Amino acid sequence: MFQSQEVFGIPIYVDHIEIKDSDQLDKLAHEHASNYVYKILQVNSSKHKLESSDSGLITAIVFLNQERNTNMLLHKEWINIFPRDLNIEYLGLNSATADDWNFSPRRGDVLVFPSHLKYSISNKEDYLIFNFTLAI
Repeated sequence: MFQSQEVFGIPIYVDHIEIKDSDQLDKLAHEHASNYVYKILQVNSSKHKLESSDSGLITAIVFLNQERNTNMLLHKEWINIFPRDLNIEYLGLNSATADDWNFSPRRGDVLVFPSHLKYSISNKEDYLIFNFTLAI
């Protein structure tokens, strides 16, 4: 069952699938992106259809790595609570004060998030990216 967690105040979709047939990954990515858009974000499905796109509003990443040697970072590009040049020291980090969110995926993990979030992934051949947009 999928879960949603907030990173930088934005809901991120996380789930796990068993990868048996790689030919079906685009269909599975669309299914998980639909869960994110319609169930988590609660977009009106009768007015907005989720469609595959070269670049879009929603990014879905399916991880193919056999071992847990891949690392993904989501990067926060906007100001936290205080401007960065003040160098405020926090006792602990949370989604409001952290600049990065670290994720160590395993084979079959699926992440779905808004495309405007910047990210980096350590092993370039260990994942597939699918982009979606909403028809208005």
